Amino acid sequence: MVVGVFPAHLQTLTYSINHHRFRSSPEIIIDGEYSNASDVWGFGVLIWEMFTLLDKELNESDEEVSSLPYHQLSSKEEILSYLTQRKRLGQPKSCPDWIYEMMLECWAYNTEDRLKCEDIEHRIKEQVQSTTTDEDQHE
Repeated sequence: MVVGVFPAHLQTLTYSINHHRFRSSPEIIIDGEYSNASDVWGFGVLIWEMFTLLDKELNESDEEVSSLPYHQLSSKEEILSYLTQRKRLGQPKSCPDWIYEMMLECWAYNTEDRLKCEDIEHRIKEQVQSTTTDEDQHE
């Protein structure tokens, strides 16, 4: 008899850590090359995971949708093939369009085409300021 020690969400986290290639940028999968650009890719995946998990909590996602990115792919070769075909993770239902558009820019195949950390910070601040301004006008 096998008894689970960790709650289900921590078991998923442990599984995810052991399968980091599912979050990795193409250059990490190919060369093991880490950079600010690969961190930006990972940030995009992290945000996707957060919204995917939120969808599950809100019962807004289909049961077959996994919060593990590229769960249907079993090898780094399959992941690379998927990415070189310009396929990307889909937009979670609870994810605003502007965030998903930013995620897609984080997932540009070529490192030079990805957003920079400062660009991400600027876009988020811009959205927060515009949301705050909109809320102030409605009061």
